[in-house]
Amino acid sequence: MRQKIWSGCKFAVPLAILFYVFTLLLNLMERFWSKLLFVHFKIFGANAPDWLISFFSIVATLILLFLVGCLVETNRFKWIFRYVAGKITILHLIWSDKEEDAAVPVLFQHPIEGEWKIGYLLGTQKLDDGREFYRVYFFTGIGDHELIEKNRTDLMIKLSNPPQEIGKLIASLMIHGPEELKILKENKPGDPKKPVKEK
Repeated sequence: MRQKIWSGCKFAVPLAILFYVFTLLLNLMERFWSKLLFVHFKIFGANAPDWLISFFSIVATLILLFLVGCLVETNRFKWIFRYVAGKITILHLIWSDKEEDAAVPVLFQHPIEGEWKIGYLLGTQKLDDGREFYRVYFFTGIGDHELIEKNRTDLMIKLSNPPQEIGKLIASLMIHGPEELKILKENKPGDPKKPVKEK
């Protein structure tokens, strides 16, 4: 009995949430376009069916997203956004117009040996005594940072999975994500670094 109820919940609850979110987004699009376009330009009459307004709202939103996509591909916008992303960590995690500037997903030991966390390598940090550290960002509700000595390769494993894929894993509370975490080839083969499969 309980197993069947639980199975029903696992199917119905996510479906209900998706339907609820879709309904909210559709209502938001309809209100946006109704105030901005439909009312002022009288494209539809007062007796226009709701499905027609919903359809044109979706089409207009897709066109707007396409135009915004064309805008963000321009060099001037990239320059502006690159500057802003450099000041805001979360933007740097999800956006970069250069592959080498993108945040690199990593596994790292913290705070004790054998306890691994997943985060993003954002760059390096130098000290005035010549030592260098990796700057790693990981999520703890509001986010946190870890400095790892560059010569301590045993404390960190770089991953070749796309940052967005790892972001999905983190956002889903480790429920959904890649089947395997793929180790970046630059890691030394002698290190005890094996792919960590999602449980």
